[in-house]
Amino acid sequence: MMEIGALRGGRVHMLLVAGLSLTSIPLAAQQASAPVLAIVGVDVQGGLSPDGRLLSFVDWSSGDLAVRDLERGMTRRVTAKGSWGHSGEFAGRSVFSPDGERLVFAWYKTSHYDLRIIALDGSNLRVIHDDPDVGYIEPLDWSPDGREILATLHRTDRTSRMVRISAEDGAVRDLLAAAPGTARFSPDGAYIAYDSPADEGRPERDVFLVPTAGGEPLPLIAHPADDRGPHWLPDGSGILFVSDRGERVDLRRLGIADGRPIGEPQLVRRGVGAVAPLGLSRSGDLYYAAYAEVRRVYVAALDPDSGEVIGEPEAVSKATEAVYSAPSWSPDGSHLVYVSIRGGPRGDLIFVITPPVASDARAFSAATGSTGRHAAPSWAPDGRRLVASGCAFLCIVDAETGSVRPLDRNSSNGAGVAWRPVWSPDGSKIYFMDESNLAIAAADNRLAVLDLRSGRERELYRGPVRHLALSPDGEWLAFWEHDAADGASVIKLIPSVGGSPRELFRAVPPATIPILAGLAWTSDCGRLLVPRRLAGSRTENELWQIRVADGAARSLGLAMDGLGEYGADVAPDGKHIAFTAGDSSVEVWVLEGVAVPRAHR
Repeated sequence: MMEIGALRGGRVHMLLVAGLSLTSIPLAAQQASAPVLAIVGVDVQGGLSPDGRLLSFVDWSSGDLAVRDLERGMTRRVTAKGSWGHSGEFAGRSVFSPDGERLVFAWYKTSHYDLRIIALDGSNLRVIHDDPDVGYIEPLDWSPDGREILATLHRTDRTSRMVRISAEDGAVRDLLAAAPGTARFSPDGAYIAYDSPADEGRPERDVFLVPTAGGEPLPLIAHPADDRGPHWLPDGSGILFVSDRGERVDLRRLGIADGRPIGEPQLVRRGVGAVAPLGLSRSGDLYYAAYAEVRRVYVAALDPDSGEVIGEPEAVSKATEAVYSAPSWSPDGSHLVYVSIRGGPRGDLIFVITPPVASDARAFSAATGSTGRHAAPSWAPDGRRLVASGCAFLCIVDAETGSVRPLDRNSSNGAGVAWRPVWSPDGSKIYFMDESNLAIAAADNRLAVLDLRSGRERELYRGPVRHLALSPDGEWLAFWEHDAADGASVIKLIPSVGGSPRELFRAVPPATIPILAGLAWTSDCGRLLVPRRLAGSRTENELWQIRVADGAARSLGLAMDGLGEYGADVAPDGKHIAFTAGDSSVEVWVLEGVAVPRAHR
């Protein structure tokens, strides 16, 4: 769910992103925080038009680029790719042109992203950059004269460069090695303000300034705190940015003249939270995204004999970070690892290693080249390393330093997205799921194994696989797939050495397995734990136990919104289960007049 709100005369008015249709509420019924408009599925992949009237986003019901008219409350698609069944392509991040008439956007097409420009009415579509060696291209801003696009090229060799791309002929002009979360041209086009990690391996960012013509970057804000999301004031007199240097995350302003900072940052608004600025309108209204709620990691006690959940689950992850992977227990059961996003909805992907109680956690960035759910780290048997996805490749991550070593998959079957990697108990192999073209349930997805001694990859099974879990003894792989004939979710087992799978359990509608849900083995290898959607609910799942010997299934009585939808893991001693629950929904707010141009003051 997503909301849009505004501060007007000290009062907050909100736009609630919840459904496809417009919902009107009588003005007499509106209070300071009452929703006044309902919007479908707006995400934070887009940006704000210069006049503050339109918001671009990805319509994930089809993967099309779309825009939302914030004044009229109407949504329309800009592209028309057809349904997911027709095409697995989809839009990525987008930016409005200075005149508000066009959009530049990333577009995924089977193996990599290209960069495209399109008019708001869907006409005049042009591809301006297409390089198979660039896995992802991220448009960041459009130059004030409309001639160039500021973008980051994320190459398949795991290097990233910030560049200027001609909007006319696609010519690329290199700027520097950086992967900013936010980068903006100054109103006169002379400078670019951007955020970037100050130190490799740390998620905290500083703000820098670089001449558009090129040159050495100048640190505008160098501070141990996390400073990010710079946006120029409309008159070019400085920038707004988000900082956690106080007790809370605040909005601050820094004056800039002739490419140099003026004085110290000044507080603009206290306690805005971990937000992602989306754009400043010409009238000085700041639109930003913030988490309304986040998916979290929980730990619950288990009876190792019966498998029953004992007591109430306790949250392990912070309420300010959105979890994007299943948790994984270390071999000695002393720590969990998971992936989350810190720094707001457009924040950084970080690895978190923590004890299984709310305690001091250690977080680090790891340049795996992956995003979101595909990182999916799990522990090596030695407890010193992790294996994680780097999208088209696998990575070994040092659990202490965060250093990354990519693995050559040496695949003769083509390489899709390597997901859910897990180490064999003897440390000689890594099993993983190979998603074809990022399609979650494509018929040609594969279960595969990488032999670390020979470096050879081998296919074990091909089909619409959605998850895999290796038994603690390393003998069996459990996975589930969707049966299109009756809509059932079918759990199957296959020997880890390969062979024919056997059906273990069939969950028929409406109590199916949620699309991203994971399986977890009990420590004795005798049972599988799996979430099932509660009948009549769109979000609440219940934890079930399935006996491996005969497929007998029963509920364990634990139900939560989003339970297990990114996965679960049972501790080596069988006495605890870690799992994800909840959902990461986003609100979009607008602060009116927070950066009013001088002429209007």
